Amino acid sequence: MIKARVDFTKSAGAVKPMHGVNNGPVYKPGAEIQDTNNMKAYKEAGFPFARTHDSAFHAAYGGAHTVDVLNIFTDMQKNPYDPENYDFTCTDAYIKAIQTAGAEVIYRLGTSIEHGVKKYGCKPPEDFQKYAVVCEHIIRHYNEGWANGFHCNIRYWEIWNEPDTHVDGLAHADDPSWTGTPELFFKFFNVMHDHLKKCFPHLLIGGPAAGGVDREWVDDFLESIESDTLDFFSWHRYTFDPRDYVRCAKTAKEKLRRHGYGDALSILGEWNYAKGWSGQDFIDTIRTIKGIKGASFALATMACCQYADVDILLYYDARPCEYNGMFDSDVYSVIKGYYPFYNFNQLYKIGRSTAVDCENEDIYLCGAYRDGAGGILLTHYHENEQTEKEQVELCVHTDGGTYDVKYYLLNEAHDNELIKEETLSGTELKMNFELPLFTCYYVKFEKKD
Repeated sequence: MIKARVDFTKSAGAVKPMHGVNNGPVYKPGAEIQDTNNMKAYKEAGFPFARTHDSAFHAAYGGAHTVDVLNIFTDMQKNPYDPENYDFTCTDAYIKAIQTAGAEVIYRLGTSIEHGVKKYGCKPPEDFQKYAVVCEHIIRHYNEGWANGFHCNIRYWEIWNEPDTHVDGLAHADDPSWTGTPELFFKFFNVMHDHLKKCFPHLLIGGPAAGGVDREWVDDFLESIESDTLDFFSWHRYTFDPRDYVRCAKTAKEKLRRHGYGDALSILGEWNYAKGWSGQDFIDTIRTIKGIKGASFALATMACCQYADVDILLYYDARPCEYNGMFDSDVYSVIKGYYPFYNFNQLYKIGRSTAVDCENEDIYLCGAYRDGAGGILLTHYHENEQTEKEQVELCVHTDGGTYDVKYYLLNEAHDNELIKEETLSGTELKMNFELPLFTCYYVKFEKKD
């Protein structure tokens, strides 16, 4: 019998936004006629952030007329101060849909990844300063009403995406998102950061959405920054081991501190399950993401990162694609991987994280408690699908009283269904779980008067 413990009387800080995502809901005027949208479910999940990367890949978002700098300002030979030279229409609708769904936008300035034989947006701009001025006016459109724009109060503006993916060993080493040298990118980032920070000192300007944190490229990038401040550092990681994110988060923070940017937010801007990037491993990866193993992996990742040295997580991807384990890609109904995010949001609404402990590192849990309301997320995850089931005794330490306890089960046969209710009293509430691999629970506590 494995022993696990959650202490409702001991705070572990705020519940962090570990359930953010890349991209917004599938919704456009008229979609409700065929019910081909996921606005309601997206809202109910309570995703705190939506990063606008690879948005141009989905037609319902506006396709190739959306988000990317060259999709909005299509001719770099034109005057960047003239609003007539910008096409905001599709991006306006997309940003509105994200904000209607309740998520805060993290706007990626740059381009979607380009897998085609010819590169367009990921080539280094010919004029870095002009590109920065274009980005300035994109920000002014969405935050200051420029060019018949809005006052969206978008705080996070991320410069570029995966400029380091030419590095051997990273996922897209043969398909870079920056076709220039590292030194050229460092110069570009400094021009962009300097210009945008001078224009908008109150906004959070950061990047560079690095494809990994272990390589020397990150040290070289941080060493090259000319500003005394960096609002946030964003990075990516795909793996089959949730605890690898804890290691990477520690590495990222150590590098930030070493280079004088210890106060910068650390944002894991893309994450998901990955067994491999080619052949059968890639096929297995996609199938896993869309099933109960992918759901358990997601819960395990959010649970351990809640206690790790990282500030925001952004799952890749809420966009209908092979990496979306939350929504069906045809009719956008919820699938297994939706429920860990929905349940983590219940903890997020409680707001106060609690201390947890477990004897077995394959059992992942996190908890929250405040003012008589509590919740615990629990799953059994291991990459080896032959791993035996575990028996877990969970002890919840409280300040006393009587609690109504509800158990919601997510597994191959249940979709976050309420399967049990009971009343427990005292300062040590004990409950037993049989946890076959990939079983997920959300346990809800309500203190009675």
